[in-house]
Amino acid sequence: MKKNKKAIIILYILILAGLSIAIYAVPKVTGALTPTVIVEYGSLQTTDEVTVYFSRYETVYAAGQSGSLNYYVSQDTQIRKGAKVLSVSQGTAAEPSKDISAVTKSLSGAAVSSLDYAMPANGSISFFADGYEPMFAPENLLALSFGDMKKVSDEPVNLTRETANRGEPLFKLCDYTKWYITTWILPGDTYKYEVGNRVQVALPDGTIPATVTALEDEGDEWQLILETNRYYDGFSTVRSADATIIASDYSGVIIPNECITTVDEQTGVYIKDKKGEYNFTPIKIITSDGTNSVAYSGTYTDSEGKTVGTIDIYDEILRKPL
Repeated sequence: MKKNKKAIIILYILILAGLSIAIYAVPKVTGALTPTVIVEYGSLQTTDEVTVYFSRYETVYAAGQSGSLNYYVSQDTQIRKGAKVLSVSQGTAAEPSKDISAVTKSLSGAAVSSLDYAMPANGSISFFADGYEPMFAPENLLALSFGDMKKVSDEPVNLTRETANRGEPLFKLCDYTKWYITTWILPGDTYKYEVGNRVQVALPDGTIPATVTALEDEGDEWQLILETNRYYDGFSTVRSADATIIASDYSGVIIPNECITTVDEQTGVYIKDKKGEYNFTPIKIITSDGTNSVAYSGTYTDSEGKTVGTIDIYDEILRKPL
């Protein structure tokens, strides 16, 4: 009997300890029993981590005759119309490298042959080519597919050398006032983009603004095309880069989506007052990432032009309204 009584007492103590843990410790860790949340001011970005591909209005110029090369400008020089890039002293030339031969073959006659190498327009000079220039011409972007990108290797070839044979690529002229960036995103991410909207593209050597010009359905992926007029170091050299596209970046009151509800077709939250009662307050959402939303604080203007009082920083709101 004494052993049974002792066992019951031990069991009773263990049950009490378990209940104490459940009541006090677990909520502190999980917040499961916390019905409210304090809202604060902050910013919310919607982004995509992608590999982007550069598309330019670019013309590759080839040697009109064989001979020795004499350069007048350097890489990325912004040249004026009529200026000469180089000259070729007629003569014999060395056998081209495998890389230059590969670029010549890939261009398939797309390079412009020249004898005076005077530029017909302003632009940026690049002594790098990869043979993908025709493939990535802006007018051909929508013809590209995600599968095509598996064939692309970002290994631009340096075209500078002492001699060149007739027909070999020497340099290219790039329009730096307008160029394009393309990538592919998942169907679930298309809500972030709309044709005409401005985005930011964070690249390895800086962040540039761009405008969405196309969003095309390819089934498992969607092709996104961006246009920019911002100069970027290396834009005429590389073909692809890892990037973060910042589709939106807004500041305001950060509200968990689980706190947002609708009453009489009005979107809002329940704010706890000094008496501990919850009062429905309308909000105006600026943007959402699916988990949290950014809303105006203090006041906002509704569709009728009226000023509406709304949520403010440090308000305590109901976490999961019915």
